[in-house]
Order: sequence, then C-alpha cells, then structure tokens
Amino acid sequence: MTIQTLQGSFSSAVWQIVSEMGLKMKKWLTHSRFELKEARASRHRTSSLYVREHTLRQMQLTLESHHRINTYYASLDKVLSELEARFSAKNDQDILCALGDICHRKAPNN
Repeated sequence: MTIQTLQGSFSSAVWQIVSEMGLKMKKWLTHSRFELKEARASRHRTSSLYVREHTLRQMQLTLESHHRINTYYASLDKVLSELEARFSAKNDQDILCALGDICHRKAPNN
C-alpha cells in the first residue's frame, strides 16, 4: 500500500500540495535562525549547430519544472526503488509484520 500510495504521488495534484507545503516551510524558515537560500536551476548550454532557436526555447525549463523533475520526481523514484528492493524478498511479509509490531507495540515480539 505504501508503494502504491507513493506511485500515486507523481500526479499534479500531489505536486501542488507539496509546493504549498514548501511555501509554508519557507515562511517558517524566513523568521528562524536558519539561513534560507533561494533555489536556482542549473544552466546547460546547447550548441546552436544542432538545435534550432525555437527548439532551444522549448527545452529550457522553468525553475519549478526543473525542481519538479530533478528533486521531487527523483526523490520519489529513489524511495520507491529502495522500498521495492528491500521488500521484494520472499520473507518480505515477515519483515513488514515485524515492522508493524515494532511501530504499534511497546514490547514487540520479534
């Protein structure tokens, strides 16, 4: 269920929620002892010999698109791949039950 929920997090609606949470966090950090630096997208130069001007403009990403692709989606991909790798073994049901036991009981059995 966790993997299915995270796979559904690639939608635009979830991205909007994450963006709003980011703005709230930015507001909280602005009045804290932490230094907040604005994010910037990296600039890649493309040779004009191979790409026409209108294609180059289409390839340029906005800051939001850059972070959606390179931070948000990349993080979700990493978490999903790690969960799938760690719980794909034959004993994954035992591991998940033990994890649930640890989370929900004061004195777990396993």
